[in-house]
Amino acid sequence: GELLAIVGPNGAGKSTLFRLLLLLERPDAGTIRLDGVAMRPRDARARGRIAGVFQRPVLFGGTVEDNVAYGLRALGVGRDELRRRTATAISWLGLEPLARAAVHGLSGGEAQRVALARALVLRPDVLLLDEPTANLDVVARRRFRQDLERVAVSRVGSILLITHDAA
Repeated sequence: GELLAIVGPNGAGKSTLFRLLLLLERPDAGTIRLDGVAMRPRDARARGRIAGVFQRPVLFGGTVEDNVAYGLRALGVGRDELRRRTATAISWLGLEPLARAAVHGLSGGEAQRVALARALVLRPDVLLLDEPTANLDVVARRRFRQDLERVAVSRVGSILLITHDAA
């Protein structure tokens, strides 16, 4: 239930920490634990419990709806629940008009909101954010922060925000 920010200058290893905590890489030393249990890269026990939003949104081909539903499909969520949860996450971020739009035509702010919806739809225990507003203009940055405050804080266990911007 906490929001923790890791602040540091560029090149300090913040993004490396992000990839380690998302279990995308193996640490050179030490152990990453979730609820006291040691985790390894791509550990199935962490699937759906940890979600992340990268500095530059990573979207898959297809529609906004396809992208938001991606993690639920990977978890084997049933069709009806998948549709319901996907529609709900899309509405949390005001993406309904774009639900059937192809992701390749989205603005940077829209793409980042899709990435956030894709993470939130999983209802993760831990949401990791790596400089999620770094590549957005002022208006999109403000909207993303408002969405994060309004939606993520009430629907996620804990949030870890990695940033170089202490503001």
